[in-house]
Amino acid sequence: MIVANHQIAYRNVASKLYNFLPEEIDLAIADFIQILEKYNYTPTGTMFFSIISDPTAEVMTAQIF
Repeated sequence: MIVANHQIAYRNVASKLYNFLPEEIDLAIADFIQILEKYNYTPTGTMFFSIISDPTAEVMTAQIF
């Protein structure tokens, strides 16, 4: 659901912006997990992503949290 003027705020959240082909989202998630492990971070909640680009674009821009 899309809600106008709605914001989500979290504390102690890591994120990274990625550009990838939609079929390569698994590679982006694997890269993000590898970065977290490198810094000894342990995910305690559900990982999610936000699509920033047009969802029909050939190259997708998304932020993984």
